[in-house]
Amino acid sequence: MASAYFSVDSLPESERLEACPYNPAHMVVAHRMSKHLIKCRKSHSVQGTAVCKFNVMHVLPTQEIDYHHRTCTDRILVERFIEVQQELNNNNDVDSGIQSTVCSQVGQDEDWDKDQDAPSGVLRVKDKAKKANVVLNIQHDIPSERKRRRKEEAQRLRNLRDSAF
Repeated sequence: MASAYFSVDSLPESERLEACPYNPAHMVVAHRMSKHLIKCRKSHSVQGTAVCKFNVMHVLPTQEIDYHHRTCTDRILVERFIEVQQELNNNNDVDSGIQSTVCSQVGQDEDWDKDQDAPSGVLRVKDKAKKANVVLNIQHDIPSERKRRRKEEAQRLRNLRDSAF
């Protein structure tokens, strides 16, 4: 007979649950943990915990943080990144002649300021939507703006309906 309960281990990798370090009762899907930690850190700032300087998802007791900094797997990534940056800076003197030649050949006729007057794709879509019989999105406005825009939308849709007949 099949059990009505499921095992956390039986979940697919994309739905693995992890316990929040601030509140172990919070079980969060692994890919959402970073967002959860931001919220939970504000409301459950526990004395005696510290955040790893190499990975903010590593939250540990203050006594263990020094050992963790010496052994953190993400430390290797950060140190390697710093080494690569230093190598690039050291080689920059050698490459500067090559870069200046390449940069002088690429994009001489581009002027991004000139193109700013042209309407973007979003503005063209909004202008087209204003002429169509569709309701425009007002979700992200503040309440007073939403109220004003609802009235404008109702009037705009009435005008469109009247002009169609």
